[in-house]
Amino acid sequence: MFEHHRVLGGLSHAFRRKRWTWDVGVHAVGDLESRPGRLLGALTPEVIWHPSGPLGDRFELPGLRFDWPSDEDALGPGLEAALGQTVDLLPWRRQTLYLQDRLLDHLASGVRGRPLQPLNAPTTAALLEELDLPPRARDLLTGRWAYHGLIPERSSSFAHAMVSRSYARGSHYPEGGAPSLGLALRAAIEAHGGHIELGRSVTGLGVERSRIQTISVGSEIIEVSSVVAGLGAHRLLGLLPPRWSTHPWARALAGLPASVQHVSLFLGLSGDPRPAGAGPWNLWLHNTWRPTRETWDPRDQARPPASYASFPSLKDPQHRGGHTASLVAFVPPGLFPPRGTVAYGELKRRMQAVLLDELLERLPGLGPLIEHVELGTPASSTRFLASPSAYGLAATPQRYACPWLRARTPVHGLVLAGGDLVLGSVLGAVAGGELAALALDPGLQPIGKP
Repeated sequence: MFEHHRVLGGLSHAFRRKRWTWDVGVHAVGDLESRPGRLLGALTPEVIWHPSGPLGDRFELPGLRFDWPSDEDALGPGLEAALGQTVDLLPWRRQTLYLQDRLLDHLASGVRGRPLQPLNAPTTAALLEELDLPPRARDLLTGRWAYHGLIPERSSSFAHAMVSRSYARGSHYPEGGAPSLGLALRAAIEAHGGHIELGRSVTGLGVERSRIQTISVGSEIIEVSSVVAGLGAHRLLGLLPPRWSTHPWARALAGLPASVQHVSLFLGLSGDPRPAGAGPWNLWLHNTWRPTRETWDPRDQARPPASYASFPSLKDPQHRGGHTASLVAFVPPGLFPPRGTVAYGELKRRMQAVLLDELLERLPGLGPLIEHVELGTPASSTRFLASPSAYGLAATPQRYACPWLRARTPVHGLVLAGGDLVLGSVLGAVAGGELAALALDPGLQPIGKP
C-alpha cells in the first residue's frame, strides 16, 4: 500500500501545535450498526467509540436554536415543539430508507459484472417537496447538507438519504481521535501480510491489452496483477496512459464535477469550553434558512452561508493536552492566490477573522479562552492529499446516474475503492472498500442492506 502523505490515514489523521492536537477530517462518524459500521468494527476491534450523547447536533439559525436529538423517535416531537406545527416524519423516513437500500443494492449489482443502468432520483429539494412537509421542517431536515457538500437544490436525494440514515441515532467519535483509525487499520493490514509505504505516491499505471501490468512509484516500476485505487476517480484517470482518456468510461468519470473545497479554522483553548456553551455535539451555524449556494467567496459575501463547528477534545473522554475547537466552511475553487504570496496571506487573515466572529457571535464566552488560531486552506489539502476537494466527487444526481461509476473498471485487475463509489465519509469509504473487494473476488458475501 502506497500512501501519498508521510502520515497514514488521509483525512483521518491529526496535527499538533504545542499542547493542542486537531483532527483534520473526522468530526463525527455515523451508524456503527450499519453494514459498513460493523465492517469497520471488525477490522478495528481495538478502537473504542464514544457516542455524542442525547444531543446529536445543535443548529443555530436566524431566529431559532434547534437541538437535534440522537434518539430518532424524539425528532418529530422536537420539530413540532420548535416550529409550532404538525410534522409527520414517517414518509420521510420511509423514503430515506428506500433510497439508501436502493443505492447499495444497485452498487452491489455492479461488482457482479452486470452492466449498471442509470440510477435516477430527484434532488433532495424535489424529494422533500413531494413529501408535503412544512417549509421550515424541510430546511431543518436538510440542514446537515455540509456532510455531503451540496445544498438541497443541487444534491442527489441518495446523498441526503445516506446522511440522514447514518446519523439517525446520533454520531460517534473514536477514542484517541482520528489517528486511532489509521493505526488500527495498519495493524489489520500488516497482520494479513500487507505492507505500507508512507510518503510515496503512485505516479503512473501501465496497461497492456486492457489489463493492469505495472505501477510507477517515482522512478521505480513494479509489476502487479491487480490494483485497488483508493485515491479518487479523477486522480485515477490521471495515472492511466493517455490513450485511455478517450474511453467512454474515462470520459464519463472526467465529466463528473468535483466536490467543494473548504477552509478549516483551528483553535487552541486555555480551558474547558463547556461553560461557554460548547459540547460533544456538532454545532451548525447557518446564516440563512435556505442558502442559494454552498460556498463562501469573501469578494462578494460578507459571511459564509453556513459553517460547522466541532470540539474534538469534548468528544473524547480520554483526550490529553489542551482543549480544541475547529470550524469548517466551504469555498469555491480558485479563490486563493498562490501559496506564499502576500495576497494569499492577506486573504487568509481576513477569512480567519470572519470565521472567528461567526463562532464568537454564538459562543462569546470562548473569546477569553482562545490562545492559538490557525486557518487551513485548500492548499494544505492539495499538499497532503494531492487533491483540494473536500469529498471527492460532488454528490449530484448526475453522479449517481452515471452507469460507469462502479468498482469494476474496464481495465482488468484495476478496481476503484473509497468514498467516490458511495459517499465521501468514513463509512462511505468503508462501503467503497467492500465494493472493491467484491469486484476482485465476487465469491465474497455481497454488500447488503444495513
